[in-house]
Amino acid sequence: MTDPKPRGRWKWLLTAIVILGGVLVFLDELEDTADIAEAVKPPTLPLVSVISAQSSSHAGKVHGFAEIKPRWSATLSAAVSGRIIEVSDHSLAGEQVKQGDSLIRIEDSNFRFNLAQAQQRLSEAELALVQAKNKSEVARKQIARGKTIEATDLALHLPQMRIAEHALAASKVQVEAAREQLRSTVITAPFSGFVTKRDVSPGQTVTAGQALLSLVDDQRFDLEVSLGDADWMLLSKPWDRHTAKLFSQTDQFLGTARIRRGGGFLDAQTRQRKLFLEVVEAKPGLIQPGAFVKVELIGREIEQTLRLPESTLTREGDIWYVDPENRLRRFKADISYREGAHVVVRAPETSTTLDVVRNPLGSFLPGLQVSPRKVEDQ
Repeated sequence: MTDPKPRGRWKWLLTAIVILGGVLVFLDELEDTADIAEAVKPPTLPLVSVISAQSSSHAGKVHGFAEIKPRWSATLSAAVSGRIIEVSDHSLAGEQVKQGDSLIRIEDSNFRFNLAQAQQRLSEAELALVQAKNKSEVARKQIARGKTIEATDLALHLPQMRIAEHALAASKVQVEAAREQLRSTVITAPFSGFVTKRDVSPGQTVTAGQALLSLVDDQRFDLEVSLGDADWMLLSKPWDRHTAKLFSQTDQFLGTARIRRGGGFLDAQTRQRKLFLEVVEAKPGLIQPGAFVKVELIGREIEQTLRLPESTLTREGDIWYVDPENRLRRFKADISYREGAHVVVRAPETSTTLDVVRNPLGSFLPGLQVSPRKVEDQ
């Protein structure tokens, strides 16, 4: 008779093997399903911030630098020789004077004497002319009554009368010259400004042509701006329709200037064109001779350009944008203007509106598909 226990063990063992095989098959199928599910999951696209830029006409600014120069700057010299008897407090260095202010006086007794002599000679010349005219008139009447003498110029005293007329004219000029010399003993300010230097003192004897003091204008100021060919072509013309703005080195607004002339010649050393401007409006005390200022000029409008933040420009000078298929593209930036934190560049000929990447990365590759997110231009 056969023992039933070994047969039962085999039955349970076979059942366990079948169950284990089923579990292994299930786990294998589950692993394959997980791999397939993971493989079909779409990859995450890089997120980029873009700015919608419209191609249109833009007028930018052209910048240059210039030194404020006084319209007038003169060294006042003595027109006559003599001893200085007065030096006004206005003539001290640093003093501000008005046009016509008396600055220095030279002893004038000799010049008053010369004027008196010239006036005496003028009176004598006037008398001589009257006498010559009288003699000519008397001779004319005598010839008319007697008719015995031919009416020649000499008989009519006409040469003497012409000499007297010329002597009178010379005497008038001498009087005017003597009066001018007398006026020159008082040195006055030819224009309003500041005294920058004084060269003489009271009691000093000076000669004609000797420097007395230096004066610079404080009312009218001029500037010269040098521009290269590229900036020159960007300027808006004609000149008389525009003014320029003046700023300090810290970008403080100082005033405005008018363009007088420009571009007529090239500077022999820099080979640049020059603009000549005059200050027409300025805040009191801010415009001073010798100051170095930034000049902002109005540029002409350029069609088919984009105004973009400076951050859109890479170190290599490229602009990245996203095409309609959300792929990265780029073009070389042709910069027309720079305006603080913005640049004006020529747009690609094939596009009127571009989604420009605000902050491009160095890892960007043309054709890379991205997920664009539009932001505002700040």
